[in-house]
This record gives sequence, structure tokens and C-alpha cells, in this order.
Amino acid sequence: MSTLAAYIDEIVKPTFRDFEDEQTPRRAFLAAVTLMHCVDRAKVDRKASGLKKKGENLRMAWGQESTAFNIVDAIANRFKHTQSDLECDRPPQWANALSVGDVLARMNVIQFRSTMIEGIQFV
Repeated sequence: MSTLAAYIDEIVKPTFRDFEDEQTPRRAFLAAVTLMHCVDRAKVDRKASGLKKKGENLRMAWGQESTAFNIVDAIANRFKHTQSDLECDRPPQWANALSVGDVLARMNVIQFRSTMIEGIQFV
């Protein structure tokens, strides 16, 4: 399984369905980790198709393009490392009113569902 599309169908979506069935912090973390790791699959696909650019940082680019992906990335890293390097980011669309960390502090597991849906649609 080396393509992004196959990874999304075989890993991301089923893990998200598991989270929908059992909305716990553990399931939220697992869903976030699978979505965040789409970056790795996309890199392989981009390299195979000759689209990968030297010095390209898909994680950063996707986080800038999609606030939902950025939040999912921060959640995955916060659970894994107890904090995330993304938490001080203030996306421009938030008018510098909140940081990613502020949003994470206010988000509950059930609200995370809509963020995951938006992140999956983005990827």
C-alpha cells in the first residue's frame, strides 16, 4: 500500500469510522495520527510521479492550506509528545485572535469529529 488514495481508503477512513462509533480520546488520537501520516504517503506518490520538489515540506504546506489539517496534526503531536510545535501558530483567518493551542484547549472529542471530516476532505 504505497498510494495516498489506498491509504485513505484502507486506513484513514476505517479508523475515523472507529472513532465515530466510539468517540473517546484514544480513538480521536488514532484517527488524527492516521490522517497526519497521509503526508508520508503523498511524498511517496509525488516522488514516484516526478512532482516532488527539493526542500518541499508537505506537512507545513498542508497545514497552511487547511486549518483542519493543521489542528489534526497538532492533536496527533500533542497526544504523542504532550505538546505540539504547532500550538503557537495563529492562522490568518482567525485574525490573530486565537492560536492552534487555544483551539485545542477549547475543543472536545465530539467537536473533533467535524475537524476530522474537513481534514479528510482536504487530503
